[in-house]
Amino acid sequence: MLKEVLQKDWTLGQDLGILSHNDDVIKEIISGGITTFSTSFARIGSEAARFVLERTLIREVVPTTLVDRNSV
Repeated sequence: MLKEVLQKDWTLGQDLGILSHNDDVIKEIISGGITTFSTSFARIGSEAARFVLERTLIREVVPTTLVDRNSV
């Protein structure tokens, strides 16, 4: 999609919007920033470790966050 935006001389966030999942450092850099929605993988990892160590059932919704950048 980004290649097509460049080929057509469009402006990302005006002519075409991109929303991606699972935030990553590279998405901060690409084309001035790609908007993402993501969950906290660190939190999921710590909850998994707690389950392994304590053997307690965990039922929890890990919130999703929106990182608003220039692509929408």
